[in-house]
Amino acid sequence: MSNDKKDKQPGNNKTKLLLLAVMVLALLGGGLGFYAFFVRANQDSGVNLPVKEEPLLIHGPQDFTVNLSDRAQRRYLKATIALGYADESLSRELEQRSVQIRDMVIKVLRSFSTEDMATGEGVARLRAELIKNLNTLLASGEIKEIYFTDLLVQ
Repeated sequence: MSNDKKDKQPGNNKTKLLLLAVMVLALLGGGLGFYAFFVRANQDSGVNLPVKEEPLLIHGPQDFTVNLSDRAQRRYLKATIALGYADESLSRELEQRSVQIRDMVIKVLRSFSTEDMATGEGVARLRAELIKNLNTLLASGEIKEIYFTDLLVQ
């Protein structure tokens, strides 16, 4: 009977050893797979991780109150707008052209209707239109972003 126990133990040890080796290999494979999938894939695949850009310089904010282009009824837009730009040399030009800039913003704002301002797409279009028109005035740099700190339609 003691011979039977001795025969089972070496086989049992081999089974445990084999099971331990399989578990170690599985853990190593899982770790390597994680590294290859999450770490190396982002480095080697050309995935552009967000690059932290320098914060933009701000001109403003300025308040604007204009009538909208609605024909059926009188509606107005009250907006507080700040201009974002990157080139410091633009600061002086923005001050010198403040009257022209204000005039251009008013013209663009008045060209929109209440319906235009009712959707996110309309506000995004307004933002793009302001940037495009203001940049036609400027010679020493460009407006990169328009910030609305207040936007009310009544």
